[in-house]
Amino acid sequence: MNRESPARTGKDRRGNGNKRDGIETSQNVFRNPEEDDDPLLELLQTQSSPEASEATDRDRPQQDTATKTRKPRIKWPKASDKTSWTQMDEDLENILEESMQGPVDRKLNTLTILIYSVGNERFGLEEEKVRKEPPRPNRRPVRIQNLRRKLKQLRRRFCASSPTERIGLEQLRDTVRTQLTSLRKAENSRRKTQERAKKRAAFTANPYKFARSLLDKERSGKLETPLEEIENFLYVTHSDPNREDVLGDCDRIDPAEEPENQLNATEPTLGEVKEAVKKARAASAPGPNAIPYKVYKMCPLLLKRLWRLLKVVWRKGDVPEAWKEAEGIFTTKERNSKTVNQFRTISSLNVEGKIYFAILARRLTSFLTGNAYINTSVQKGEVPGFSGCIEHTSAIKQLISEAKKGRKDLTVVWLDLTNAYGSIPHQLIYTALRHYHVNGHIQKIITSYLDGIRLRSGQAYCW
Repeated sequence: MNRESPARTGKDRRGNGNKRDGIETSQNVFRNPEEDDDPLLELLQTQSSPEASEATDRDRPQQDTATKTRKPRIKWPKASDKTSWTQMDEDLENILEESMQGPVDRKLNTLTILIYSVGNERFGLEEEKVRKEPPRPNRRPVRIQNLRRKLKQLRRRFCASSPTERIGLEQLRDTVRTQLTSLRKAENSRRKTQERAKKRAAFTANPYKFARSLLDKERSGKLETPLEEIENFLYVTHSDPNREDVLGDCDRIDPAEEPENQLNATEPTLGEVKEAVKKARAASAPGPNAIPYKVYKMCPLLLKRLWRLLKVVWRKGDVPEAWKEAEGIFTTKERNSKTVNQFRTISSLNVEGKIYFAILARRLTSFLTGNAYINTSVQKGEVPGFSGCIEHTSAIKQLISEAKKGRKDLTVVWLDLTNAYGSIPHQLIYTALRHYHVNGHIQKIITSYLDGIRLRSGQAYCW
């Protein structure tokens, strides 16, 4: 991956500022001041002027991408609100029919910007979650607290009192202790009952999530690493300094036979796009453009227009730049995490690109399994029809059981890659594609995607 210094990018952007400012000034002469804050009208005016659009596109690569901030999420209507979704789908279809101009990259950008603008205008933005105030304690915890305070006062008086007074204070102390013990037992019983009901409800709602919460280690903390160190860590972790070095041939690897079933390299069909969107989780986090799967699930006209654009992208073989941008989200891996090494990076991509590559991945999987290029007795992950974790766990359990019964020695070795993308040579991806006779057009798509991936953490981009 190529790495570009944010400081140099900012300098280039300032160097081209005069030309860009001149374009904006010439446009503002004919613009209504009341329409300056309307992103929808601004976009339509830009799309209607080819000269201004071309000039803007020429300047766009020089922009300092570190100045971008994460878009706030839109408060989309519920799936049951069919009327709102249908109305927005029809209105967007009419708007896009008039405003979609230029190359496919610009059309995809126009599509997502208009969806966001219309959604923001109609439904507004999601409100920030306000922390709930802790619930007021009921009467029993208040009584327990008062009794504990009273018990401390009796203890002080007992130490400072005469022998005759201590007899009465001891009796009073025993009475308070009895009341305190009774109240604590009742409160503990209530808490256990309430906690049991919460766990029962959580298990019923999502058994997998509940079981994972029991087995996972406690994770907490806040990232305190400076931005420069985060950027350097991401670059070292996700880059390969020997990327351009050719691996060469390996005598231990036999050449793969010619495929009996050729890889389907034709343009995606509408059915494949619908299937990819259908299987996607509606609750998945959106990418940098803030458009979730839910929009395409509920708007068939938008999905059909997206399909037509995906066909053009597939035909050209060049992946749009917007699909190569990812937002990095750091999640803790252990307790009291502070440094970047103690966090796991989750990359959030635009759903349009994820739909596109879901179709490509499904075709590649069918090609590799259909020609017996994958040994399913060993490789079970990402292979449809195989539950790899269950099969491997059952096999290990059976081996352990046989070893115990026969009193034999058994050695189990667990292998895992700490940094799969950074530790494996990137040339191995291209070598594997050629080894298994993958279509040249598919190789071009994958190469185009891997050559320009950018990961942003907060406001920092890393190439």
